[in-house]
Amino acid sequence: MFSKLFKKNKKVKEVNKRDDTYSLSEMKEDGKTFLLRFKNNQWKFAESGKYPFQMGIAIPLHSNNNGFPTKEENEQLLNMEEILLHEFEKNDVAIFVGAITGGGMKEFVLYTGKPQEASKVFETLRDEIKHHEVQCIIRDDPQWEVYKTYGPRMKN
Repeated sequence: MFSKLFKKNKKVKEVNKRDDTYSLSEMKEDGKTFLLRFKNNQWKFAESGKYPFQMGIAIPLHSNNNGFPTKEENEQLLNMEEILLHEFEKNDVAIFVGAITGGGMKEFVLYTGKPQEASKVFETLRDEIKHHEVQCIIRDDPQWEVYKTYGPRMKN
């Protein structure tokens, strides 16, 4: 999963989506550009200890020349994101904290306290997604290192 391989760049701005606010940042690695979109104000969940497992759902893109999705593919990915958020959050299985796009991949970053249940939800969703190959990894991350590295900085 590429979410733990790259360093964060300086360009950051905030955008609104639903009631959540997101920080957008851009990073470059090995000549490739990556866009990071992470929810602000997720520290309360990180500090709760309720979600000690990081979940990365990666999707190889049918990308254009620069490693990003085409307009049509981006519409599919946004629809997929809505479904993922709904299915993982409806029974408090996992919470969505961000996404990394670039280099021919899109990775959704979530945290869970129920890794077995999250894995079952993922398997069901994977079987339903016909337009892309979808991969998942769940690993220990009780300190929320992925979010700390790529998400917005904690405000003191």
